[in-house]
This record gives sequence, structure tokens and C-alpha cells, in this order.
Amino acid sequence: PLLNALICVRLMEMTLRCGNGKHSSMAFVCYAVVCHMREDHATAVEYGRAAVALAADHSPYTRAVVRFLTLTFFGVFEHHPREVIQKYDAALREGVAHGEVVASHLIDGAVTTLPHLGPDISHVQDALKQYEREARTMGAKSSLEMIGLVRCWAELLDSGVTSDTVDGQNALEREVEHASFAAGRDILRMQIEYLAGNDAEVLRLGRAVR
Repeated sequence: PLLNALICVRLMEMTLRCGNGKHSSMAFVCYAVVCHMREDHATAVEYGRAAVALAADHSPYTRAVVRFLTLTFFGVFEHHPREVIQKYDAALREGVAHGEVVASHLIDGAVTTLPHLGPDISHVQDALKQYEREARTMGAKSSLEMIGLVRCWAELLDSGVTSDTVDGQNALEREVEHASFAAGRDILRMQIEYLAGNDAEVLRLGRAVR
């Protein structure tokens, strides 16, 4: 992480010294992420906006990466979750059209945002079907796992959560294949455990996520 932060700062230093170039949008968005990690969210959003503006003239791959990072880290600070999904979709369509492998990460971002849309579970389930088709077409195995986790969450909510719902058999209670999804799984599971009245488990999961 420290090396990554150093590279981000170095990219910004080169941009400030030499002016904007074909990789400057990456410099801006990487520095925005550093600001976000330091909880300077207002500055992060400003650098993120600059990155998106610069990326308009850069390669499709660079545009896809910049849009993924800005939506993932700052999307909720600027847009309603439904609008974030729409922007993920637009970036996804462009990425797929150019054969960019980063398109699968855009699916992950969109699927992760779906639980924050509100109480319309049917909309979430319909969107998951669309993303699953695209993920299978691209062979995006990690995306399929994330889709499975959110689908499990939606189905549990749709069927009605009781103390009998949490039985150790659903996907949210099993190990994930991709370790980076563990926190997202546990956040979804916290909601289910809360509705089931398992307060001690909610607190345990919260500490693990933190």
C-alpha cells in the first residue's frame, strides 16, 4: 500500500512538472484515491472529476479504469445509487465494445452498488440476471461470485428473514473464493443477522469488517 501511494504521488509530481499527458488522468484518479483514504473526501471528488474530464481524450482502457475508480470510490458522494449504476453500465458497454478486461471490474462495482438502491428487491434481481449474462460472456469468474452473494442477500430479504433463516447453509455464511469479497459479504450478512435479531453476530461482523 505504501509503495502504491508513493507511485500515485510521483505520477502527480510528474504531471505538475511536465503538464498533462496521455496518462495524466490516471495520475489524477490515483491521487484522488489517496485523498479518499486520508478522509479528505472533498479534495478526492475534485481530483476524480478532473481525471474523468482528462480521460475523455485518452484510450478506452484508461477511460474504463478511471471511470471504474471514480465511481467505486466517489460515486456515492456525488450521485444517487441508481445513477451510479447507470454510469457503471455506460462504462461497461464501452469497455466491452473495445474488449477491455477491466469491464469485469465494472460489473463488480455495479453489483456491489445494487443493495443500496432501496427496497425494490425485484429490480435488484432483474439487474443481477443482466450482469450474470455479461459476466458469463466475458468469463468473469470473480464477478459471478459477487453476483451470487448479492443474489443470496436479495432472496433472503424477499423470502422474509426470521431466526430460522440464518442456518449456516446460505452463501453469505460460507467462505468466499475471492478474499477481497469477504468484507462485502459480511456487510450484506450484517443486515440479514440484524433482521433475524442476532445482535451479537451483527457486532462481531462489524468488528471484522472494520
